[in-house]
Formats: sequence, structure tokens, C-alpha cells
Amino acid sequence: MTERTELASPGRYRLYAAIVFICAVYFVYVGASNPPGLNVSPWVMYVLALTWFAVSARLIEMSRGNPGRGTWVGFICCAGLGVSLASIPFAGHPEACSASTSIGFVSSDFPGGINLCQGVFGAAGFFLITIAIAIAWRWIASRFGNKSAY
Repeated sequence: MTERTELASPGRYRLYAAIVFICAVYFVYVGASNPPGLNVSPWVMYVLALTWFAVSARLIEMSRGNPGRGTWVGFICCAGLGVSLASIPFAGHPEACSASTSIGFVSSDFPGGINLCQGVFGAAGFFLITIAIAIAWRWIASRFGNKSAY
């Protein structure tokens, strides 16, 4: 007979949710105060805060039992983090993300003044945005599409 082991108890989910919620509030504070060392636009901090608020809500949902599939939090996290990462090449702060080496045939600079570091973060961001679109597409298809095709 196998025992079902849980990652955390419902009480711990609430504790984790409180910690994540405090981090999200801190992101809002950093975005609103716009400190001089912040190398991103304040709106990026708000998007990151939204993703952390969603994770906190999901943890609370999980602590109450029968949490469902959590597709909505997957969409918010992929979309939010994707937009945040995709903004790095276009943010106008190349000093915040620098690559000092080139790997073989790969140059450290891309067309348009984007360095390797910015290119990698931008590609990861667009990949996450693609995943968010796929999650949304599957949700729309499951709600309004042909049930036999899903």
C-alpha cells in the first residue's frame, strides 16, 4: 500500500502564501518609489507583483482543499514573467544586463544594439508569452470548442 505524501500541509501553504504576498507588496513598493538603482521601468515591478499575488492566491486556494487545476495561475505567471523578461532588450538599460564573452561563433552583440544577455532574456520572455497564449488557447477551446477534439 502506498502512502500519499504531500509537499506541504495546508497550514504551510498559508504560511507560504503570506510570505509570497509580502514579497508582492514589496514589488509594488519598489515600483511606486522607483529607487535610483532600479534598472527597469516601474510597470515591470507591477507586473511581477501581479504574478506573485496570483501565486499567493493559488497557495491559499490549495490550503483550502480541492484546489482545481490552477490553469489561471499558470497563465498569469507565464504572461507576467514573459512580458517582464521580453521587456529587457527594449528597456534601454544595456548596462543592467551585459555579456562579456562570446561563445564560439556566437557574437556577444545582436543587431539593434542588443547584447547576448538581453537576447537570451528576451527569447525566454517570448517563449513564456507563447506558453501563456497556448494556455489561454486550451482554456478557450475547453470552454467553447468541440469537446471531442480536446
